[in-house]
Amino acid sequence: MFLAVQLACLLLICGCEEKKSNELDWGWRLPLSAKPPAKPAKGTLGATDIPELLRRYKEAHQAKDIEAMRAIHDFYVAPWEDTDSIFGSMGPDEGLIPKLFEFDLEEVELVTLDFGSKNPRLDYIRRFVPTPENNFSLLGNNSVMLNHPYKILLHGRRPQEANGPLVELDTAFGISEREGRYYFFSMSVVLQCATNWVQTGQSPDCYRPVDHRDVGKEESRAMRRRIEHLKKWETPPGWESIVQPPVPDLLEKR
Repeated sequence: MFLAVQLACLLLICGCEEKKSNELDWGWRLPLSAKPPAKPAKGTLGATDIPELLRRYKEAHQAKDIEAMRAIHDFYVAPWEDTDSIFGSMGPDEGLIPKLFEFDLEEVELVTLDFGSKNPRLDYIRRFVPTPENNFSLLGNNSVMLNHPYKILLHGRRPQEANGPLVELDTAFGISEREGRYYFFSMSVVLQCATNWVQTGQSPDCYRPVDHRDVGKEESRAMRRRIEHLKKWETPPGWESIVQPPVPDLLEKR
């Protein structure tokens, strides 16, 4: 019996080695862990290059295919053993991505960020209604470090405005690389703002720097001090909503 089990395991290992190192028969690998992912993914994990990543994102979004989306999401292959997040999922955004699917996507745009910094960041701020829970804050800062100077923007329409104008939706999607494969990653706070806007049409109350620039720590602190001093919210100079008109003629450039 023991020899039979050994032989079966050997055949399984040999069979898997014939496939690409990042794809097993059931569609996923065991990324940095011996335990299986909590949720299934469809297709090869990660993309060979950024154009493939954009194409697969667009296809998964338009098909509302959550399993295909997991295969190219950084959180799905990230090591979560020391956190409370579910291993083998899109982490805290697992429940937000299906809501984003309601956005009628027409095109995905890649923005190259010229930060001139060794450690570029994506910076966003969120407007708060002051409450005891948020210590009566008017503003929250959110930043994420990048290892590739790119951002993904979505162009489309809200489902309730099928004949309306195209809009550019910034969901704070960046690009990461693991073991030579490319993935996109998301920032929960901004994604929550984006999905709320998709569903309600109300102001997303999330803002980004104009031209996607990297806001330094000093400017960020000065902005917070000014708003807290005024005791009222105002969109800081040089910042804009995450929902904008699209780049002119974007669709004609395809």
